[in-house]
Formats: sequence, C-alpha cells, structure tokens
Amino acid sequence: MPMLSVKHKLYPTQKQTRYLSDCLWSAIGIENWVIGQIRQTTEDYFPLACMKPLQIRSILSKRIKGHSARCGLPSRLLNDCIQAVLTTVKKHGIHRTKWKAARKKNSFYYNGDIKIASDGRLKLPNLKTTLRMSEQDKFQGKLKKVVLMREVSGWYAVCVYDEDRAPIKITDSLKAGIDPGLKTALVLSDGVEYEFPRWYRDSQIMLAKLQRKSKHSKKVKRLHQLIAAKRKDHHHKLTTELAKKYQKIYWSDDGFKGLKQMKNLGKAYSDVSLGSLRDILKAKLASRADGQGELITVSNRYSTQTCSACGVLSGPKGKSGLVERSWKCIDCGTNHDRDVNAAQNTLISGQGVGRKSMELCKSLEIAA
Repeated sequence: MPMLSVKHKLYPTQKQTRYLSDCLWSAIGIENWVIGQIRQTTEDYFPLACMKPLQIRSILSKRIKGHSARCGLPSRLLNDCIQAVLTTVKKHGIHRTKWKAARKKNSFYYNGDIKIASDGRLKLPNLKTTLRMSEQDKFQGKLKKVVLMREVSGWYAVCVYDEDRAPIKITDSLKAGIDPGLKTALVLSDGVEYEFPRWYRDSQIMLAKLQRKSKHSKKVKRLHQLIAAKRKDHHHKLTTELAKKYQKIYWSDDGFKGLKQMKNLGKAYSDVSLGSLRDILKAKLASRADGQGELITVSNRYSTQTCSACGVLSGPKGKSGLVERSWKCIDCGTNHDRDVNAAQNTLISGQGVGRKSMELCKSLEIAA
C-alpha cells in the first residue's frame, strides 16, 4: 500500500499548546517507566526481557490501567509509548535502549484515535477543539499515523496518509552521469554545472555573534533551522528539475564519509550536503510518471585520470593533480575539463560502454 508522509506546521492556541506539552512530558515518563520495568529482574516473576513483545505489552498495560483517566490523557498515547519502547528493544536490545531525556526527546506519536475533521483541521483525542495546520485539505488519503514534534519554531505534525505522491511530469528521458564536488557541487556529463549557495558560511558572522552570548539560545537554534530549511528547499527544487529531464542518472560514488572527516573539507561538505541530495534525487527519479526513473551509483575509480574519448589513463593524478582543472590527452589530443570528463566516464562506466577497453588500458598501464 502506498504511503505519503507530510510535515504540517501547527498553529495551536495557548490551551492546546499546554495539552501538547503535557502529552510530551507524559510520553517521556511512560517510556522511561517501560524501560525500567523491562530491565528490572526479581525472583518474584519471570523477567520481562525474556518475554515476547506482545506478552510484555499485555502485562504493562494492566499495570498502568487507569493512569490515563487520572491524568486526563488519552489511553491510546500510553499504549503507543509502550509500543515505541518495545520496537526499539526488539531492534537494538534492552541494554542499548537509552533513557529518554527531557531535553532531547521532542516527539510522540499516535497510531489511532486521530483524524482530520471536516474543516480540514487536526482532531486529537481528549481535546475538544481542533488544531489549525498548514496545507489543509490538500491530501485526501486516510490518516494512518501522526507524529507530533516540538521544535524551536513551534509544533509540527508529521502525518502519514495512505495515498501515493503525485508523479513528476516528464519533459525528457535523457541519461546523464554526475560527478559531485565541493567547488562546483554537481557537474553533468552534458556539461551542465550547478553551484550551490553557501548557506552556512553566509550565516557564520551572525551565528558567531549569537553564540558569543549563548551557544544554546533559541536564536541560535532558529538560525540553524533556517539554514537547514533553505538547503532542503534548494535540494527539493533542484532534484525535481533533474527528475523531469533525466530518466537515468549515474552517480559517481566519491565516499562522503571520508570527505566529512577531513579537516579542510568537512565544513564545505556539510554545507553542500551531497548525501542528502543523492537520497532525495533517488526518490524523485523513482516517482517519475513513466515509472522508469533510476539512480545508479557507480565507482569513481580512475574517472578523473581516464580520457573519456579513448580510455587512456593520461589525466592528472594524486593530490598534486587537484590543481589542474583542465588537461589534454597525450594519446588522442582531446582537451578535457576535469569535472566534465569525470562525469562522462561515470556515464560510460554506468552504461557498461567501453568497459573492456578501459580495463585493458588500465592493465597495460599497471604492467608498464
């Protein structure tokens, strides 16, 4: 069944804000209580950690019976908190399940007893009034799950609908290779280049000024959130544009983890966020109207050194060769732009064209 996840901005009143805060605080307490009950081992009863999740849930639900009525909270919230802990325990084990800190935990979820009212507003259990939210009446699918999140800019609702995302309209069905970088973020095999704005570096002066007063102030958090929102908005618009035009994209795998750990490149990589861009692009290509869009990751080995015209390893090598942005092939005499040539080799390698001839050239080069 197709599912669609949408993040809505909520506009609660003061009373509704207090209700949401009480639910979040109760969720923290209930989840910590569940973790403590599972970790507890006595001689009186068989330890819960050795039981199946369904048995644990049944036992804990009986122990906490009547708590929701005393606190004025929906019983569904308590059951969902128990289920959230059991899911984590099943995945990571009880000893790796951490206690929920009030400063770090900022969300809780409902699996039922929640719906969209007739006026398009969000209806929560035990709350008489409805919550106004952004993009009302835009999605027509049935509401399956809601995660309520508290961020520095307010409350948000991540709603999961049982409908599919609208397919991306197609303008062309081309194929291209992409060479990601930091100086020029994306270079395509057809010569198109994309330079990204430096969102973080443009805000560094303001960020440093605010951090001198307090590193954990709300203004600092809001500025970080604004930077992340600008980056995400840019990535979504760019990937939609690429998905409309290209049917298959071959992505050069440059090892993002290694770039992030380098001291002189870590900040530049984090500002561009190429890993996030690749994941969004993969999802956008899969949602093309023809259903044939695909992102294929290709090894970047020898992509810079190999001539895309003849396949000879005549390009710049090593760290010293990073300065050379253009070069001429010593075998066929073709002039190459470093990044465009790498993108073209990524396309050739991804399609499997000329792979045997390239491997032969590499073996001859190594033998020499």
